[in-house]
Amino acid sequence: MRIRNDIVCVFIYIFIPDLDAQSWDVLKTGTLYHYERSGSGYSEATIWVDSAVERTTDTVYFLNTIVADCDTCTSYVQGLPEYVNYRSAQFLQRQVRKTDSSYIFDFPEHFTIRHQAALHESWEFDPAVQITARISQMSSMNRPGGIDSIKVITLSTGDTILLSKWNGIIRFDPVYKDERYDRIEGAVPGFRDFFDFSVGDILEYQGESWTVDSWPQIYIKKVEITGKSITGDRIGYDVHVQNYRRQSNIPPEFWYSPEYASSRRYNEKWIFENAPGHPANLFNNDLVRVEDYAEEFHCSDLYQYSRVLVARDSLGSYTKTVGSFETMDFFSEYPEMQDILKRIDHFYYMCDEHEYVYTEGLGITHFENRGFEWSRNEDLVACLTGNDTIGTLTPDEDLVVGMKDHLQGKISVFPNPAGNSIQVIETAGASVFGLTLIDLYGRVVRRSVTDFMDLMGVSDGIYILVVDTNKGTFNKTIVKQ
Repeated sequence: MRIRNDIVCVFIYIFIPDLDAQSWDVLKTGTLYHYERSGSGYSEATIWVDSAVERTTDTVYFLNTIVADCDTCTSYVQGLPEYVNYRSAQFLQRQVRKTDSSYIFDFPEHFTIRHQAALHESWEFDPAVQITARISQMSSMNRPGGIDSIKVITLSTGDTILLSKWNGIIRFDPVYKDERYDRIEGAVPGFRDFFDFSVGDILEYQGESWTVDSWPQIYIKKVEITGKSITGDRIGYDVHVQNYRRQSNIPPEFWYSPEYASSRRYNEKWIFENAPGHPANLFNNDLVRVEDYAEEFHCSDLYQYSRVLVARDSLGSYTKTVGSFETMDFFSEYPEMQDILKRIDHFYYMCDEHEYVYTEGLGITHFENRGFEWSRNEDLVACLTGNDTIGTLTPDEDLVVGMKDHLQGKISVFPNPAGNSIQVIETAGASVFGLTLIDLYGRVVRRSVTDFMDLMGVSDGIYILVVDTNKGTFNKTIVKQ
């Protein structure tokens, strides 16, 4: 598992007498500007130039917009505003006009930063509310790769804006809102960072499923990555799956009874395809189409959109959530109002909703799909990735159902104690199609796809041999010596 440690800029000021002759770019096309908010430690605001128009005397930049709850609406759904604006400006506004001497930020607020201003020079920052600004200090900051020049802009409100020659605005005090924004170095992880598994990784998922015409089920799915391939924007994984399932309402003594439970082992292919609209590539409060991430989406006539919520978990890894049930992020088109979407009360309409959580380095770590007559949820509860272990993996032998006594006694292993190989003797119509050797710590030591297993190189000791047959799965204890 990858733990990120993005760097919040720490400033060491060194007086430099004359920096006004240098070229200062507040915004650059093709650059992502990540900002933490009020010391959160992760990127809550990502800003970039969405498009630009070059004119004779200036350039107009149009910045990206986000989804934000309507703060002037008077109607609510489950305590949340009924409407959201999907073209809401962030703290640097929706568009910026650049001249030789200034950057003029506009809509909904209107303010000016004079990037070429000299030390002690003053100007009107926001005439509408009578805020002025001045360059109070010119300094430098030690950074990897050299010394960056800094201009300290002090506002008449007492707030401060820090302008970096290398990185644009690196601090923006709460002039209009109650949050301070500081630029964070390093990238917010994208698609390949979220779905980056290695051969040998083991992931264990636990979940529940329910339909109106069946008993509620609890299941455990233990997955081992056995192969990996990358072709263009597609990442493919070969995986070996152990799946255990039982009814949720039975007492423990029946958890492994074939009447109430089942288990199976199989191989499958995981395919993850990178695309610009994939939630793993998006940023905090970006709009996302539900059909771009949800499987078997049936309610496109009721709602079409959700939003991405970026956070960090307790281990420091980035997470991205879409379709949050907590904030009811299910939005429909609302043509009556420009740039507005309508929040859908899913409890009222009882349509299917899809909540997914992506975690850096671990892929999908939670999903929950709810419908009128069905539901399913699944969580990653344990994993072994590289040298890192999170949670406790279920031993393989605890994922086996169907070991009936009369067949168990007729499956034999020869020789036992074993030397350099073993052979399973098939009787009572049981046809062997796979063997798995497990040590007493629950670790898989070796696999075979036939009834024969080579034990060369296996350490002496006691092992569990899991025998997969057409009659069920059986465990046999063997001694290697």
